[in-house]
Parts: sequence; structure tokens; C-alpha cells
Amino acid sequence: MSKVKEYRIAYGISMEEAAKVMGITRPTYVTRESGKTEFSKVEMEKFVNYLKEKIADKPITIQDIFFD
Repeated sequence: MSKVKEYRIAYGISMEEAAKVMGITRPTYVTRESGKTEFSKVEMEKFVNYLKEKIADKPITIQDIFFD
């Protein structure tokens, strides 16, 4: 399971919600989360900022979610 998916599920975020946050369609999100295509830097930043709002008590970075 990808780290993106782990974070998304852990914080109760649907694929549809994640796609909306990133400004992409759900099918595009699915291809990104599955690793078929890569998230853009802007998409990564939007998702991390959204997570920071949801879980203000835990510092989180792009590196934490999108890179091993």
C-alpha cells in the first residue's frame, strides 16, 4: 500500500475528497495513488496542506507522504 493511501485511509479521506483537494478528477487520482503516474508538486503541496489542517497536532511534510 502506498504511503499516500495509508495517510488517506488513516484520516478518513475518500479518493473523491483527495482528488477535489488536489484539483484533479477521481480517475486521475486513482492513477496517481496506484503509482501509474506521479503526483505533481502542486498536488502534493495541496494534499499536505489539507492534512495539516485536519491533523494540526502532528507535523507532516511532502517527504513523509510522497517519498520513501
